[in-house]
Amino acid sequence: LQQTLGDKFRVQDWQERNQTLYASLKLERVVAMVVLVFIVLVASFAVVNTLTMSVIEKREQIAILKTMGAPTVGIMKVFLSQGLLVGTLGTLAGTILGFLTVKFLDLYGVPIPSDVYYIDSLPVHQNFSDIFMVVMASLLMIWNFSVFPALRGASLAPVEGLRE
Repeated sequence: LQQTLGDKFRVQDWQERNQTLYASLKLERVVAMVVLVFIVLVASFAVVNTLTMSVIEKREQIAILKTMGAPTVGIMKVFLSQGLLVGTLGTLAGTILGFLTVKFLDLYGVPIPSDVYYIDSLPVHQNFSDIFMVVMASLLMIWNFSVFPALRGASLAPVEGLRE
């Protein structure tokens, strides 16, 4: 079109006309990712806290199991699977809730002032590679945060657990 009209006219596409909007959207996307990582980090600490409390509450049962010959790895697997189950269910619930929220926003739109921008609603797009990356990062954090309480519970000496 620019070649057809010549140098007297300047042709702009929609991305060039809304360059500030898309630059701010990219920045918001980065900020949203950072906030999401911190939310997952706080949730991971909650899982660690829950598992640590579970280890403390089950000291006697762990000591009895170890006295009866339960392997350390078996006890560790119990607490690790508990942490992974809680983390996986939380990640699954968050993923479904996020997916439904984006579908709702896509259906009804997010209105923005049309006198400021050249579009009247905010475009919403789901990127499945981003979703996959967040889910994998969440599961990796849950795994890492579940290992410490599981090791702590598995390394409990039977005498210490029965003493209290």
